[in-house]
Amino acid sequence: MISRNFQCSATSGDAVLTAEISPCSFMYPGYGLQLTVKIEGSGGNTIVQKKEIAIENATEDDCKALLDTVQIVPCKSCSKPAFDPATCRTNRDGECNECFMDALNAEYEKARQESDEKLKRDDAKNKKQGYTHRVMAWVHPPQGEDYQLVMYMQNATEQEIVKVLKRKKSTVTNDYQIIVL
Repeated sequence: MISRNFQCSATSGDAVLTAEISPCSFMYPGYGLQLTVKIEGSGGNTIVQKKEIAIENATEDDCKALLDTVQIVPCKSCSKPAFDPATCRTNRDGECNECFMDALNAEYEKARQESDEKLKRDDAKNKKQGYTHRVMAWVHPPQGEDYQLVMYMQNATEQEIVKVLKRKKSTVTNDYQIIVL
């Protein structure tokens, strides 16, 4: 059987690709050979898999052949090396990791600003209605699927908050923050 620490490299144009065997190949019976592939110096990675090759039977040549299926294209935004989505699993859609992350961070920042503005409007509205505190709590149900609970209260106390969290069947009753309006 191939070593868990096996790594191999290949070049595609000017890009150097490095691959290692994904832990899933060893963890799950019947998972098959899966490689995590990185473009040297660019961050980000992709996955390629060949389920029909059992990890117990995989060879170094199998890994190298699987790595050779990964192709590189110029990033559609900046022309740096990017994974070709036609040859591997990637959500980058032909963008390099840097351009993808820049766009993702910009999208996140816009959503965060919109959320902050809505929260300020909600705080002002609730303060006008006589509420004195906003409580940001996390409900931790026994079966998982934690969720955030936002409550507006008048003169919020620890006992009131714990009572609400217990009523929501939270297994943790101290995961909250009180914000004075």
